[in-house]
Amino acid sequence: MKRLYPILFVLVILLTSCTSEQTVYYRVKHDSQLEIYDFQSRTAADDWQGVSSETPETVPLFVEPATGTGTHRTVLTPEWEAFIDDLNANEEKLLRYIKADDTAIFNTSGFPNLESLTMGGNVITLDEIQGDWGIVHTLDLGESLSPQDVNYITRPDLIHKFVVVGWRKTTKETYWVDPPPGEMYWPLVSSRDVWISLERLEKFPDLPVKVTANQTVYIHMQPGPNNGSALLRLFKGQSATVVEYRLSGSNVWGRLRTGGWIALLWYPELHDPQYPTTWTMETLPPPPPVR
Repeated sequence: MKRLYPILFVLVILLTSCTSEQTVYYRVKHDSQLEIYDFQSRTAADDWQGVSSETPETVPLFVEPATGTGTHRTVLTPEWEAFIDDLNANEEKLLRYIKADDTAIFNTSGFPNLESLTMGGNVITLDEIQGDWGIVHTLDLGESLSPQDVNYITRPDLIHKFVVVGWRKTTKETYWVDPPPGEMYWPLVSSRDVWISLERLEKFPDLPVKVTANQTVYIHMQPGPNNGSALLRLFKGQSATVVEYRLSGSNVWGRLRTGGWIALLWYPELHDPQYPTTWTMETLPPPPPVR
C-alpha cells in the first residue's frame, strides 16, 4: 500500500488545482540596481546629506504617473493604528521608530499622516498599467483587517517590511539591515490611487516557466512553512513547469503543472537566500523574520 502514496498524492493535487488567472507580482528594486544612485547605496553619494551612512531605502508612490508629482498622505484611523501596533507585536521601541516624523513613512507631517511609499525588496501588484507607469494595488482605508490573517507572512504584497540601506566606505559595498530597533512592518494602505514607475520594478518571471533543479528539491502538498510532509522529489538536473506563485514572507513557492509545490526562493538561515532551481530574480526580498 505504501507504494501507492506518491500516485495518490499527485492525483489529489491534480484534482484540487485550478486554472484561474494568476496574480502578476513585482519586486521593488534596490538602490544598487538603479542608475540614479550610480548602482550603489544612496548614502554613498558625495552630496548625501543624511545623518549617517544608513537610511530607509524608500521608494515614493506618486499621485500622478510622473516623477515629481508628489506623494500622498493618508490620515490613518485609530483602527489602522491598532493594526500597525499589532503587526509589530505592540513593542514600544518599534512603534516609536515607526511613528516618528523623521524615519520614513510618517516623514515631516508625522503620525497619523501615512506617506505613500514603499522600500526596496518589497513586493507589489498593479491594478492598471499606463505606459511606463502602474497603479499600485493598496489596501483601502475603509477595510477592516486582522493582523493574524493579513501580515508579512500571508500577504507580503500588502504588508511591507522596513529596509535600511547602507554603504561601507572601506570596502565600497552596499548592504541592507533592519532599523536599529529591529524588524518592523506597515500596511500598504492609501485613500487614493498612487503610481510607481515600471523602471523601479522587477517583474516575476512570466508563467508558465520551466525550471531545472540545482539540487534535490522536495515537492510539498502545500506551500509555506507548515506545508506538511513531502512525498515526492525533483532530483538535481530534472526539470518541471511552474504554473503559479505563492509568496510566504520573503520566500517564494511555485506550483508545478504536474502537481505539488516547490521552493523557488528560500531562506534557510538569515541573510542566506537560496535558489534551489534555475528560477532566479536579480532583486532580493528583505531578509525574513527571525524565528
